[in-house]
Amino acid sequence: MTSPRSSARERILDAYQACLNDLGERAATLDAVAAAAGVSKGGLIYHFASKEALAAGLVERLERLGRDDVEAMGSTAESAVGHFIRSAAHAQSPFGLTAQAVQTLARSGHVGAVRTMHALEQEWYDVLLRATGDRVVARMAQLVGDGIYYNAALAVTEPATVDPDETGEPGEAEAHPALPSPAEQEDLVRALLRMIDD
Repeated sequence: MTSPRSSARERILDAYQACLNDLGERAATLDAVAAAAGVSKGGLIYHFASKEALAAGLVERLERLGRDDVEAMGSTAESAVGHFIRSAAHAQSPFGLTAQAVQTLARSGHVGAVRTMHALEQEWYDVLLRATGDRVVARMAQLVGDGIYYNAALAVTEPATVDPDETGEPGEAEAHPALPSPAEQEDLVRALLRMIDD
């Protein structure tokens, strides 16, 4: 059972993560995070004494989610490549949103964030290499997944510009043009797996 303290801590981390993703690192102040979390600044400081403590907490969250993601890749070429390509399209998943926030910290020069992102990229590559037995295929799968993730994250941050339909209601948002559909993702997985057999 989750304790009230851990629940409040996670809510504050959620707010910090959202501030980083929506506003950027400089605007993610303690005051802004406290307001977004619905707590007083004193309540925030009770759990996180500084912005550095907040950043460390978020990096720890990514490490935990990253371990789960690496484990979910499995050990076969099909499972590892398939999971990596498919999951890359889900930028709004808990893992995707946390990764975006930690990348924001990394771009601002946070050493722990940089190290964690590098370590996670290496873990992904290592699993892909063990599963495929092919350095080129492993690296290509990683780069394809990174490209899908980049475009998925971009689609999340772009404002919706959808014309109203004939009823005057807003139409459905179109997919980002560079983001492959689920069917195209499967085509990419099959193409990468075929390269192992060639």
